[in-house]
Amino acid sequence: MAFYEHQEEFAGYKVVAWEPGKPLENLHNTAYRITVDYEDTVEFSEKLRQYLSDPAAAQTRALVVGQWNAEAFESDSSDAASALIAGAASLPHLHALFFGDITMEECEISWLHNVDVSPLMNAYPALTHFTVRGGMAWRFLNSAQLN
Repeated sequence: MAFYEHQEEFAGYKVVAWEPGKPLENLHNTAYRITVDYEDTVEFSEKLRQYLSDPAAAQTRALVVGQWNAEAFESDSSDAASALIAGAASLPHLHALFFGDITMEECEISWLHNVDVSPLMNAYPALTHFTVRGGMAWRFLNSAQLN
């Protein structure tokens, strides 16, 4: 399956691109997408840190992660996963997480190097929706909490 467009909706939330400095609004029905591309000078972990520094971030219910590196096929997802795990306490209401909303133009899915995402899933015990795209090093998870 090829993905030519970013998600516009995820887990019942409207997906909106987020950039540092953009206020967080309508978190009851919005899932912000945090991503980096080849023109960015800021790494994913720094963008996430800036997102979490907004007091409103604590009300986030759904989050979408795009590219974790400007050249996603050149590195694995460990830095992005670690940043999300470290920020878990700042997202106490997160119940929907999409990890890897990356289009075919950005990177072929089979070239995406994911790490074991079990620690990421376990960092957010309220998750009921968890979607991951990627090819390399994939592992299946068992979870009673996920739909």
